Amino acid sequence: MDFTTFEGLILLVVTILGATVTYLFNSHIQRKTAKYNSDLQRAEVKRAQTFHLLSRIFEPGPVGDARLKMAKWIADGKVIDYNELTPEEDDVILSIIDFYEFVCEGALKGKTVDKELLDQESGGRIERYYFLIKDYIHAREKRLTEVSKKNGGKPVILYEHIKLFLTDVRKIDI
Repeated sequence: MDFTTFEGLILLVVTILGATVTYLFNSHIQRKTAKYNSDLQRAEVKRAQTFHLLSRIFEPGPVGDARLKMAKWIADGKVIDYNELTPEEDDVILSIIDFYEFVCEGALKGKTVDKELLDQESGGRIERYYFLIKDYIHAREKRLTEVSKKNGGKPVILYEHIKLFLTDVRKIDI
């Protein structure tokens, strides 16, 4: 091929451009594929972490024991009265609600807990527990807000991540 002629130079430039475009396109596809694989791997790790975290509710210990007691309260139709709680009942409520606040925060921030998996595996349980102790939460918020305002502070909102999870993910009115 004669690159000294105009046609030869055009053919050379077109060939170089074609090779450059092909190289850039392949590099782009490789980066996208690597990112997709990395995202997929992170999603699998997040799901495994979520399963592991949620399994704690079924293990013996403060959270597992609290789950059993709250399940019995729900089955018995127990009404939670903030003013009449025993210290043991208060510990049960705080154990379970603090656990789910932690889990819901992780799900809403999207870093450590898979939100869809949490909804699928524990969303109904979180909803039932919330409605069982809703008045308890509101009474604590009211009491803590009064103390806060006396000291020049702002209103206190407790278990904000559980509330956001229920309204934004479960789509229920609380």
